[in-house]
Amino acid sequence: MIKKFAVFGNVNSFSKTSVFLILIVLSIVCTSLAVLGNEPPVLSSSDSAQITDSSPALANGLYLVLRQADEQKMLKPESKSEIVLINDGRFLEPAERNPTNFIVVRTDKFVPIILTGEPKKGTDDKGKLSIGLQLAPEQVTPLENLTGKNLGKSMAIVIGGQVVTVHKIKSAIVGGQIQITRCANTGCKVLFSVLQQKKSK
Repeated sequence: MIKKFAVFGNVNSFSKTSVFLILIVLSIVCTSLAVLGNEPPVLSSSDSAQITDSSPALANGLYLVLRQADEQKMLKPESKSEIVLINDGRFLEPAERNPTNFIVVRTDKFVPIILTGEPKKGTDDKGKLSIGLQLAPEQVTPLENLTGKNLGKSMAIVIGGQVVTVHKIKSAIVGGQIQITRCANTGCKVLFSVLQQKKSK
């Protein structure tokens, strides 16, 4: 009986010590969580870029620019089909970039970039890299109509959810041939890769 009580007594001592240690650990953990809870959430650079610089769900295409402004807060979508994009010339040669601005386009009225063949690398009249695109036959007439009916307005080429270039429409684009020029070597390579991947799908 004495041995049993001795063992039982040791167990009680062990249990009390364990409970005490557990309470200390819990206290430290709760304090740490309280401190962390007061810190603001931190977005990684990739998260913030995805939110502010691009629209991954936006299809590759040619979009009529509805409105544009120097500051994003000056533009507000007027319908669910409108979206605000940043136009910072990131794919262009530094000397070709205009000051960053923001544009509004409609996601339900545009000409998709659906190619009839592989994108082709070339050079412009200044020897800089360029990308030649031939739209599929079913996109030729829609592009001609879009450009022909909106002379003097601006059109944005969007690839990979990002604005590549914005040009004023000077004449109707006939035949579905598009050439992306003025892009930096790295920019052209990125765009070419994206278009190739899209074509392979």
